[in-house]
Amino acid sequence: MDPRFPHNSPLEHRFFGEHPLRTLLFLYRGERGRLLVGVACFVVKHSPVWLMPWLTANIIDIIAQPAKHALSELWVNAAILVALLLQNVPLHYAYVRAVSLAIRSIETRLRSAMCRRLQHLSIGYYARQSAGVLQSKVLRDVESIEQLTRTFFDAGLSALTNLVFAVMITGLRAPWFLGFFVLAVPVAATLVAALRSRLTARNTVFRREMEQMSSRVIEMTHLIPITRAHGLEASALERIGLSIERARAAALQVDGINAVFGSLSWMIFNLFNMACLVFAAWVYARHW
Repeated sequence: MDPRFPHNSPLEHRFFGEHPLRTLLFLYRGERGRLLVGVACFVVKHSPVWLMPWLTANIIDIIAQPAKHALSELWVNAAILVALLLQNVPLHYAYVRAVSLAIRSIETRLRSAMCRRLQHLSIGYYARQSAGVLQSKVLRDVESIEQLTRTFFDAGLSALTNLVFAVMITGLRAPWFLGFFVLAVPVAATLVAALRSRLTARNTVFRREMEQMSSRVIEMTHLIPITRAHGLEASALERIGLSIERARAAALQVDGINAVFGSLSWMIFNLFNMACLVFAAWVYARHW
């Protein structure tokens, strides 16, 4: 290993049908320090999402009940709000930098490991596999791992921190609202579990069709002199056209499931907000 390029260190791992999460953890075992730094930066830079409503409520209380609060409390809460907004820029950059360094290092090492492995496979293997499929594995499959990691940190970590701190703040300010979380979290978990298997299956089909399309494109480009010489352009276009259409159909199925999941998530989230608002109004009306 060249000490100047630690991201080029060998990456060797034998896969024996283990859970994908375990494989993903193995890939990032040398980058856990950077990922932990990224998580810490994310939690702090994302803090305005759950702290701003709390501080806004404090300011409203100060304005609505001036007799119970000193004017200095208004400026303290305002200063905290400004500090929360200002810290977002440097910490967001630090978060992106740390996570990107980890992802790009793994991306480089994984592609290098796959290329080394391809150099040691038998000649018969290459007789059974097309160059397009192998190229897709080195390029698109590694890209999928990158996208999965970014999705986890951008969307998954956001959802997790929002849930944890929302429960904590709700428990401090209005403990009686915790019952809504008890109802909402199992519903959301059931929704994810129900759609996950279908989404995984459709993604597998889509990836296979993309590999086949890539293989057809490479084959077509290599055979252009022959097809042009024998007037087989229409036949070649028909073959690639069918592959493109199959990839399109598989992509539309994945997009459809994602659309259903997104709309159901949005509906449940807003129903939860509406229920909280109605319940808060009912409690306020009873104590008026």
